[in-house]
Amino acid sequence: MSIRFTLKNTIPVLLLFASSCLLAQKKNNTHQNLYWYRLASTYKTAKNITIYIEAEQRRFLSNSKINQGLIRTVAKYKWKSGIETGLGFCYFQTYPNDEFYTEKIYTKELRHYQEVNYSGMIGKYKISERYQCEQRYFGLNQTSQNDWIIRHRFRLSVERILYTKNNFNIALSAWNEVMLNSDKEITVNVFDQNRLGANLSFILNKNVNLELCYFKFYLANTKSTYFFDRNIYRISILTSFGKGIK
Repeated sequence: MSIRFTLKNTIPVLLLFASSCLLAQKKNNTHQNLYWYRLASTYKTAKNITIYIEAEQRRFLSNSKINQGLIRTVAKYKWKSGIETGLGFCYFQTYPNDEFYTEKIYTKELRHYQEVNYSGMIGKYKISERYQCEQRYFGLNQTSQNDWIIRHRFRLSVERILYTKNNFNIALSAWNEVMLNSDKEITVNVFDQNRLGANLSFILNKNVNLELCYFKFYLANTKSTYFFDRNIYRISILTSFGKGIK
């Protein structure tokens, strides 16, 4: 698969990104600020196989109340054509979206997903695309009205190395991701959310990466009558092991 072919297929996704942003801006929005922090590790277990494990907490900036907590793992296989496929699982706990909630009750979610990744270089720029199909199960909660939801995620990012010396690098990336629901019981909120942001990565050595991120997060409520308009500030410590495996 060539870079040209990949970028050509990206054009409809870019249009979808733009339309989702315009849709969110027309709604009545609830503005919120949150900070996310995560620890993630990538383990290369064979020449073309990696295991990714991630733990993250998401909290409101105003009072540090928790909004979400998650544990995620995915196994990936890298093909010769630059395509990488993966199978993953995630456990979520979601607390009320109102930052001033008083009762600490949460919903539990089990999520299975499949993904396809592609990346390539155009000059000094790394272009990455990702598609995920998630099967979200809420059957652990007695109040769930829809036990299963299928969601599609489309992500595009552009990255460039700004500075490099020995094993130390500084990289800047810009990205956008849109999420759409396709379950047959979904009628009013096919559009789920849109994320538009930038990352500043400090690649300290071949094993450790410190990442600072800001993104604008539009999230539809369950009835799609308004959106949560969120500023997200995220700090990540990313580690990787097994790069010497050939």
